[in-house]
Amino acid sequence: MLLPRQSWWYYKSLADEKEGKRVEYTLRERNGRFLYDADDIISLYSTHLPRVILIASPNNPTGNSINLADLSRLVAHCTQSVVVLDEAYYGFSNEANDHLKHLVDVNPRLIVLRTFSKYYALAGLRIGYGCVGSDLLHLVSFSTRYLGFNRLSEKIALSALDDPGYYQRIAFKMREDKEHYYRVLSTFEGFTPFVSDANFVLVRYPRNLRAVLSDGLAQHEIVVKFLDDPGLEDCLRITVGTTEQNAHVLTSLQEIISQHVPTRSSPATVRQ
Repeated sequence: MLLPRQSWWYYKSLADEKEGKRVEYTLRERNGRFLYDADDIISLYSTHLPRVILIASPNNPTGNSINLADLSRLVAHCTQSVVVLDEAYYGFSNEANDHLKHLVDVNPRLIVLRTFSKYYALAGLRIGYGCVGSDLLHLVSFSTRYLGFNRLSEKIALSALDDPGYYQRIAFKMREDKEHYYRVLSTFEGFTPFVSDANFVLVRYPRNLRAVLSDGLAQHEIVVKFLDDPGLEDCLRITVGTTEQNAHVLTSLQEIISQHVPTRSSPATVRQ
């Protein structure tokens, strides 16, 4: 299995449960954002010929998406592998669906996964959907038999799909609040907020401040995720909440950080 190094720990756990061999590709950092390196993935594919290639877009916890040009190139090139495109965090930056049919037509061994748990905030229903290429249609009958859902969950999910304007308004507010996170946190020395296409923001901080940040946020009754993943040991992930919650988090962070870190003479530039 070929999968991203800086990503959800459970991907690696699933491979290990099946006693699978893992090869990891690295997401690159550039201009305040993580990026997929299509050349690197194609090179590793040619060397290892994995049975499965995993691409998460947007990726958790880095928040970056793969651009359509690179994705199309990978899908067209890696035809001997099952390519799993995990779009669990789809929708927060855009709601485009035009790419789906093209991708599954190009690669009959492609699976695109979606869920109602994130963008539609229906995690308790345990419902999602997928688009599969023609070589993997047997997965549809497998899913129906073993991963089915009840009629109530189906009705709620369909109701969510019938009200796109409501979710678009929430996503717009989240994008505005994420910009506020970028602006404020980039003013402090040693802090780097990464541009995110999901409903969270990854922030790199000075390692010596981990205990200070953890204790300070706890005192303000705020819980964020401090990461221990390889390459992200000096990062924390903040889930974007309501505007009021986000304001509370930022005010608290400013209070904690300002006691230990000077502000930059000019804020770091975060490119969209």
